[in-house]
Amino acid sequence: MSARPQPPQLRPYQVELINALYRKLNEGHRKVAIIAGTGAGKTVISGQICAHAEGSGKRLMFLVHLDVLVGQTYEKMKSFGLHCGFIKAGWEEDRDAPIQIASVQTMAQRKWWRTWPADVVFYDEAHTTLFSRIGKAVLYKTHPQAVHLAMTATPERLGKDQLGEHLETLVASPVPSDLQAMGFLSEMKYFSMPPDGVADLKGVRTVRGDYDEAGLKNACDRPELVAKIVGESVSYTHL
Repeated sequence: MSARPQPPQLRPYQVELINALYRKLNEGHRKVAIIAGTGAGKTVISGQICAHAEGSGKRLMFLVHLDVLVGQTYEKMKSFGLHCGFIKAGWEEDRDAPIQIASVQTMAQRKWWRTWPADVVFYDEAHTTLFSRIGKAVLYKTHPQAVHLAMTATPERLGKDQLGEHLETLVASPVPSDLQAMGFLSEMKYFSMPPDGVADLKGVRTVRGDYDEAGLKNACDRPELVAKIVGESVSYTHL
């Protein structure tokens, strides 16, 4: 019989973030955003939340929007010793598993999950999954009585439809500068192009708050700019 894996050791701020989440739930909130920037350890945080859910007898559906995230999520779940099923083409179904790792694309093709008794729904990369057709169906139609936890590093979205339109409150990890001060993130060096190597974006129009993709490509995909980028990169290879 193989030994149960040793789960990851959480950092103090990760423990505090999870405790803050549970305080919000104890206050009666059912829809909570979890804001954690790049480098804060989102997969470890989400894995610990899933471990707590399984340990307390809860059923949890974990929504992802990219194929690669299914494997990454499962690897983290295994490190916590969790029992998972899958709603994903090419992955084995186990409808009795307390945690279901679910691709929103596959969910659109299957129906059984609609009546699967999830107590908790976890939206990974919530700025995408929560706003998908399946994400909103889970939130408002199929599992409105569940606890909904929405994790993202980028809570502000383009356009009018924001997390605050659908969730009740939030908890947040320290920002990157604080994580650097704590010694959990390395200090960064920034390098920029000289003025004559920067694309001229004055004539590029914006669409829904962002640059038009075709116009941006025309402004940036220029041989002289590419040559300068390569030249600058080569000059820093000794650093």
